[in-house]
Amino acid sequence: MEIQQRLVAYCLTITNHLRDPR
Repeated sequence: MEIQQRLVAYCLTITNHLRDPR
């Protein structure tokens, strides 16, 4: 199952956008 990896990627993307929104 690669659901956890997808969740981590999603969290990382959200954090990145919050840190440096474009």
